[in-house]
Parts: sequence; structure tokens; C-alpha cells
Amino acid sequence: MGPGPKTLFHSTGRTDDGPMGTSLNLLILESHAGAADRAAAQLEAEGHTVRRCHDAEGHAFPCVGVSTPHECPIDQQVDVALLVRRGVGPAPTPLEDGVPCALRAGIPVVEDGTDLLDPYAEFITTRVGVDESLSAACERAVVEAMQPLEEEVATSLVPFLEANGLTAGDCSVRLEPRGDLLRIHLRADGLTPTLTGQLSVKAVDTVRAMRRTWPSIEVTTADLTSD
Repeated sequence: MGPGPKTLFHSTGRTDDGPMGTSLNLLILESHAGAADRAAAQLEAEGHTVRRCHDAEGHAFPCVGVSTPHECPIDQQVDVALLVRRGVGPAPTPLEDGVPCALRAGIPVVEDGTDLLDPYAEFITTRVGVDESLSAACERAVVEAMQPLEEEVATSLVPFLEANGLTAGDCSVRLEPRGDLLRIHLRADGLTPTLTGQLSVKAVDTVRAMRRTWPSIEVTTADLTSD
């Protein structure tokens, strides 16, 4: 068995590390062979890494995860999945078999296609907006997908805050995914060494229990009263 996830703890005066990097690891999915070729080329030209579930010929079976298990895109730390659908299709196509895999792994899914009779409408994170670039939609999805996870972490910290005379509103949580690394930014009033340790450990434990996984987790804490 290999080593488990790495965890780093830092205590600093500030957590303003800037926005998430613009380079994403993308899983490209398509309704029909060639439907996503243009999107893939565009995203790669913009500096993103593109992975696929199927070979260049568009064979529906076997997928990469079956033919070459160690190269399955889902296991390569995908930031977001982009599904390119062309035309109206009320049922999933064979080449879209990576969508359920992405959803089960907790990976945000962005769809580029019509919502008419869309079988994925209630499951996707977002849809590419009118006049919105693919990159912008994918970056937006990554941020939106973090929001419920941030709320889950924040809820898990409440008992520790209350035990120290604080409330949920006295602590903010921000999750920042960066490829293999997830940064957990905690900012709270009245941080003591003991409370810092409690919040950090609980935040990491909460993240590790989620469907979405990261090989490395870094926690950065800051006392709001020091700002």
C-alpha cells in the first residue's frame, strides 16, 4: 500500500494567496466522435491539460480506464469535466460514459450544449453561458463546486468554535483546489494554538471523508484580529 495523502499545516497572518491558477486539468467528454475536437484544441492552446476517456478513433469500448487502467483520467486528478453535446439527445450516448464516473468522483461537470431534453440537466454543475468562453465556464464550475464543500467544512467546525466562545460567523472557510493539492484557508477571530490545531485537524478529516479526493492537503490559518 502506498503512502496516504500528505497534510501540511501553516499559521500565518494572512491567507490572501490570490485566485486559483488558470491552468486546469480537464476531462473532455463528447456525445459523438469528433464533437469535442475543436474545444479540446482551443483549451490546450490556452494552456489547459486535456484528457479523454476514449481513443482518438472514438471507439465507445473499451474506455481508457479498461484498456489501460493506470491512465484512467478520473485517477489523474481532474479539476473539471467538460461535456460537449451536439444536437438534441434525450438519452446518454456510449461516448458519454465518463459522465457518471466524474459525478461519482465529485468532479464538477460543465456542459456545452442545449438544455432541451437533456438527461444530465439536474446533475451538471453548470452550463456554458451565452458568449461565455469554455475556459471561463470551467473555472466558474470549479469555484461553484467548492461552495457546498466549504459549507460542509464550516459546519463541522462549529462545535470547536462554540467551545471557545465563538460562533460560526467568527470563522470563514475557503477551499482552493490546485491540481493534486487542496488548500484549506481558515480565518477566525481569537485563534489560539489549541483552537488552530482543532480547526485544522477537523477541516482535514472532513475533507478526507468527501467523495472528492486530493493527494495533498494544506491548511493555512489566520487570526482576523491581526488584520
